[in-house]
Amino acid sequence: MNSVLVSSFYYISQLRVVARYAGILGHTADQSRYQGLADGAALAFNKAFFNPEKATYEEPGRTCAEYLSPQTTISLAAELGVIPAEHEAAVIQTLVDDIASHDWHLNVGIVGIKYLLPTLSKAGRGDVALMIAQARTPPSYIYMVEQGATTLWETWTGSTYHPVASWNHIMFGSNSDWYFKYLAGIKQTEESRGWQQLELHPQVWSQVRNTSICANLSSTEASVLTPRGILSAAWTCGSSSGSTVNSGLCGKVAEHDNLKLSCTSLGGGTIKSIKFASFGTPTGSCTEGFKKSSTCDRIGAQPLIEKACVGKSSCMIPALTQYFGGDPCFDTVKSLAVSATGCNGGTKPPPPGPPKTVVFTYNVVVPVGSTARVFLPKMGKSSVMITESQNTVWSSGAFVKGVSGVLDGTDEGHEITLSVGSGSYNFIVLG
Repeated sequence: MNSVLVSSFYYISQLRVVARYAGILGHTADQSRYQGLADGAALAFNKAFFNPEKATYEEPGRTCAEYLSPQTTISLAAELGVIPAEHEAAVIQTLVDDIASHDWHLNVGIVGIKYLLPTLSKAGRGDVALMIAQARTPPSYIYMVEQGATTLWETWTGSTYHPVASWNHIMFGSNSDWYFKYLAGIKQTEESRGWQQLELHPQVWSQVRNTSICANLSSTEASVLTPRGILSAAWTCGSSSGSTVNSGLCGKVAEHDNLKLSCTSLGGGTIKSIKFASFGTPTGSCTEGFKKSSTCDRIGAQPLIEKACVGKSSCMIPALTQYFGGDPCFDTVKSLAVSATGCNGGTKPPPPGPPKTVVFTYNVVVPVGSTARVFLPKMGKSSVMITESQNTVWSSGAFVKGVSGVLDGTDEGHEITLSVGSGSYNFIVLG
């Protein structure tokens, strides 16, 4: 593509990379020189391409055949961080309006696709980014899949019966970066090397619209194999089964929900034993009893639940393949069923007031030798309580000390940030 705007974008980006590494290597004169060139080029970029009246970026003089959409130009400007602060909201709105004019579809090529969805997520419009990612008609990724594609195409057009260009091309593969960093929330901090310092920050709640993406996506799981071991993150919006803090000693929940066993609502005491446990496709109910499936049952589920629950007043079990160490039947919607005995001799009365509802869960595994900041959305609640494996880590607007691995916590307004060390964590946000 013969574009001055695109070439300028890469020129500024490369100058910044050179300046950064010159600083790391201690070449301060080179760092100052290349950073100065980058700063000057950034000012020239805005002077040449920013149109404040239209609240957009454009390259004058291009023909229709060489047209650069606002989706590309604005995304590149946002990636450079050059949009004037006083115009940023209007420019992002121009970007959203252009997407809406294309029936909530993307209108970019190989350059713009890398930055479009991250730009939307960072601007608080992850809802629009998700609409693009979930579009079923062309141009879209799901269209390729529903045409039978098992690899990425070189172009947005074509069909199973009318091939166009290559059927096995990484051309638009940069979008996968968005799935890990912004949906699952897995990032390495800018200052880190070798996945030592992490940010686990799923973009689920939008401050701009004061709403979540949960109506269109209820859960996400992702993992990365790092030099330090597996790094994983899995979140769930609320609980489709309506799991609450107060429950009994028997229950069945759908995959991605959390099953709570508790003696609290039964007058206190502790869980004595696990009578039945199955992660797979168990049949039955608490009333009539459960039965395991002969074809889809995760062997070893019961010992895991016994370890997590027996001898405790309550426990929370996530119905996730990650938790149970494997998938008993791929491409099958699973459930978790558990029944227990106990709560004998309890004297503690149920807590006053209505039970708090699970509004968000985030299960993460931080590799050995790594630390992480975990961002947990309040999901629009003014006040939340957060537990980790049934131990309270946030309550009454303050961090609660004493839980192993959870080092500190702060209130960021619409979310709570927890600092953690290496280990496996099951965070539950209740509101």
